[in-house]
Amino acid sequence: MISSIASASSEFMEASSKFMEASSEWMRASSEFMEASSELMGASSELMGASSKLMRVSSELMRASSELMRASNELMRASNELMGASNELMRASSELMRASSEFM
Repeated sequence: MISSIASASSEFMEASSKFMEASSEWMRASSEFMEASSELMGASSELMGASSKLMRVSSELMRASSELMRASNELMRASNELMGASNELMRASSELMRASSEFM
């Protein structure tokens, strides 16, 4: 009977030791997971910051593009006005040439 108690006690100690090893392994794995999770959160935060900066730059580029389009439209209007004035000058010059040839 003492030997069976000693045997059971020995088996219990062995099982307890295996459980402690498994528990220790689980704690290591859990710690590694937490570390990896923390690194992932840091990378995610950096990515969000970069995304935010990219959105600001994109917004600034859109504003600049809009301003350039407005300036381009104004230049086109001014160019059209100059073309109209040039046409009027050409007509006036043509009339002067006719009047000058009639006078001579």
